[in-house]
Amino acid sequence: MIIALIFMVAFAALAGYGIYQAVTFIKSPVVTKQFRPFIIKQLIFIGAAAIAFLVMSFGFYMWLEANPTPLYVVQLVVGGLLFPSVLLIAINSFIIHYYNKQTPQELDKWLYRIIFIGFASALVFFFIWTNGLAPYLTYPLINGFSFTDGFVTPNGQARPNIAFYALCILTGAILVYFLCDHYMYKEYGEHGILESTFIVAFPAGIIGARIWYVIGNWSVEFVGRPWYTMFQVWEGGLTILGGAVTGIVVGVLFFLWRNKGKSIFLGIDIVVPTILIAQAVGRLGNFFNCEVHGLPSDLIYWKWLPEVIWRNAAYSSTSGFADSGQIYVPLFLIEGVANIVGYFIISMLFGRLLRKYTELGDLGAGYIIWYGLTRVLMEPLRSADFQMGTNGYWSWIWSLSSVVIGVLLIVANHVIRYLIAKKNNTYKAIPNAKKTYLMSTAIIGGVGAILLAVGIYLITSNNFVAKVAYNNYNVGVILLIVGLSLIALISISILKLVEVIKTEKHVKYKLLLFDLDGTLCNTDEMVVQTFFKLYENYTPKVKRTREEIYYFSGPPLKKTMAEEFPNYRVEELCDAFVKTSKIYYDLTVTPYEDEIATLKALKQAGYKLGIVTNKSSAMLNYSLDLCKIKHFFDVIVPADAVATPKPSKDGIIKAMQQLNIRKSSEVLYIGDNDIDYETATNAGVDCMLVTWGPRTINFVNLAKYQAKSYKELGELLLCEHSKL
Repeated sequence: MIIALIFMVAFAALAGYGIYQAVTFIKSPVVTKQFRPFIIKQLIFIGAAAIAFLVMSFGFYMWLEANPTPLYVVQLVVGGLLFPSVLLIAINSFIIHYYNKQTPQELDKWLYRIIFIGFASALVFFFIWTNGLAPYLTYPLINGFSFTDGFVTPNGQARPNIAFYALCILTGAILVYFLCDHYMYKEYGEHGILESTFIVAFPAGIIGARIWYVIGNWSVEFVGRPWYTMFQVWEGGLTILGGAVTGIVVGVLFFLWRNKGKSIFLGIDIVVPTILIAQAVGRLGNFFNCEVHGLPSDLIYWKWLPEVIWRNAAYSSTSGFADSGQIYVPLFLIEGVANIVGYFIISMLFGRLLRKYTELGDLGAGYIIWYGLTRVLMEPLRSADFQMGTNGYWSWIWSLSSVVIGVLLIVANHVIRYLIAKKNNTYKAIPNAKKTYLMSTAIIGGVGAILLAVGIYLITSNNFVAKVAYNNYNVGVILLIVGLSLIALISISILKLVEVIKTEKHVKYKLLLFDLDGTLCNTDEMVVQTFFKLYENYTPKVKRTREEIYYFSGPPLKKTMAEEFPNYRVEELCDAFVKTSKIYYDLTVTPYEDEIATLKALKQAGYKLGIVTNKSSAMLNYSLDLCKIKHFFDVIVPADAVATPKPSKDGIIKAMQQLNIRKSSEVLYIGDNDIDYETATNAGVDCMLVTWGPRTINFVNLAKYQAKSYKELGELLLCEHSKL
């Protein structure tokens, strides 16, 4: 035991110091950051921590007086080395990726991948490690620590002062806080926006969870007992649904008070779905408490689970050990997995891939629907000991209500936003979405009608039984509620379908192609300062004004160099331009006002976006990285990707081919000078010229559209009244 404790401390010290070094590294000045030595040093610490963890694990064998078989030793060694290694690598990658702004782009991409791979692998290796110890542990496992009795278990008399259940809830909440803090940082550029909201909303959620439990179980548990037992949270009894509702309401109100000027609906979409992750982690507390499980089931069906899980699931805090060869169905695990899946469906599928079809606030309502439906399906599977209210109906009815409430919130959100946009004449059309809305209307409506019909049949052909179980009547109620919810949702789809049909006549473009310099990236000052320096170094007698140099943006760089520096090799001057310009890039190159918001709106509205430019790929990528807009574009055609640069049509044609767009009438080219108009004309596509740059555009009145700002550009392409 002493050996295990010594190396446990060693592991904690090495792991903690490694994380401290990572935090110190991201805070160090840019000039002192050397990634290779840092990575090597961290790997050394991680390796030492893994060895300490493995030795600690063998110390557990000694403490347990185990005589393990070779198979379990192998599992202990593999898991004991790889679990801490990949976990610490994932933690370091998370810190560097999310908090270090100067990470090289290629390295940052790998860090992002390592985060997901690392945490997923760590979970796998953790269970491999526990399998090495599982047969030699005593069950049920400890579920907390008592100041008077030490470690305690669910089948003992002592109550823990520090319960693992509470630690699981707290861990889930902290994990979600950091995740939400990162996404708020991506939106607003600052950390800590949610800090005070978290401090208020989290305890409010705990209080709400207790109040909900007391109300739901009043007649079953609290009638006849002293009034103060309502406040004895440590005795157990929290309702997640009540905690979530209370935490959300208090958090929203507090956020509105403390963060004026920041979108509450964006905050809801970021924070509320992540509650599913907190709940998944919190459900681990049920594992340690041996509670909120299902009825006994044959072990043979659950042997695929990690051994420590099915061994501990053989005990119930209310019913004791199951019969030999049986365990209690681990609903904590099923619900936890359902919550994780729900988070990714809501935040990734609807929050990213299908974002153009949703409104801000939908993801928060999606959480209410998903968790309500999860509990609707879980409650009938629970042992009656863990169902709330008379006949167990309290949580089940509220879960059904949550599905309906969430759907109504989404419908109301879309309808209200639509009416406001129509009143302000700013309705945003989604081009080329008629087929999508036709399919969604047909599928959602068809499935909803079938569920509704089957639900009504089951309810009318079976008698009501006052019990939460999968009897025909209750199944009918579930199908009826889900069917009605789907029918309600198609009102949104039909509304959007009608508007798409109305706007389809004037929203005709599928692909928007942009010029780069002067259109997407404000590079004018960089170009001016770079040419001033080149004239100074190569032709001191030549003097060009700032106004003359402005017109160097647009034509191919080689052509400009050949004309301006005829006594030098073009390649030499192009290389000099690239090297010199880097001095000014970081200081002067920026996106334009409202540009990022407009690009995001165009992307969400369904447009394909691309770039066709006379800039080389290296400097193009450098500009896009500085302006942080590269992720908006589906196709990028730099000068070195085509045989002939602009005003040749080659770049536009190549972009169309890559996106399989065959009709030139479906493409709009957007630029800021005469060459851009000539390029669009040569390719046979429509042109929009933007006039916010310092150059005079001779062809401006010949272009199909003009825009003085990104805000005006967005209105032309998105708003119904524009009638493109």
